[in-house]
Amino acid sequence: MPHNEREGHYRWDSVTREHCLRRIRRLRDSYRLHWLVEQHTFNIGALDQLDDNELAALLRDVEKARECSDENIPFEDAGLIRSVAERLPSDEDYQS
Repeated sequence: MPHNEREGHYRWDSVTREHCLRRIRRLRDSYRLHWLVEQHTFNIGALDQLDDNELAALLRDVEKARECSDENIPFEDAGLIRSVAERLPSDEDYQS
């Protein structure tokens, strides 16, 4: 997977990106991880709209969640359940 260390951004080709999307969807459906995908896509709209860095973070989390499920480790104990409240629009966003 191509990675630009200086900028800290992944730059995937379309094949790598599609493979990651398929893997995320497969794990989401197999392990009932819809909530985790929704947590990552909150205020974004859809899984396909995540950039490569966001997609990489989600893939790491769904893989971790799969391991937790297999080992009976609570998701909260693994740090997978995070607040999305900070991504809500603030009152300042609505003021002109």
